[in-house]
Amino acid sequence: MSGRRLTLTGFVSIGRDGTPFLTRMVLNCCAADARPVKIGLTGQVPPVLRPDAWLEVTGIHTPRRAKDPVNDGPVPFLDVSRARPVREPAQPYEG
Repeated sequence: MSGRRLTLTGFVSIGRDGTPFLTRMVLNCCAADARPVKIGLTGQVPPVLRPDAWLEVTGIHTPRRAKDPVNDGPVPFLDVSRARPVREPAQPYEG
């Protein structure tokens, strides 16, 4: 997927080291088993990010990877070219 332009929607979360992430919660059966799926954000990220605010971002998928300290899952990165605030979707969880 590296080099592909993507548009994604999620809420802002900030890593312990200050890295901004776009996050969605994925469910297997119910909210009790939800787990975060994160995309690291680089590039033209808004200078002020409010945790839990919803954004739509467009950018290029990069080869950069990190490890999520919450669930040890892989975290890909997006080089953001556009970001805009959006309302929380009616279905904020991914199934």
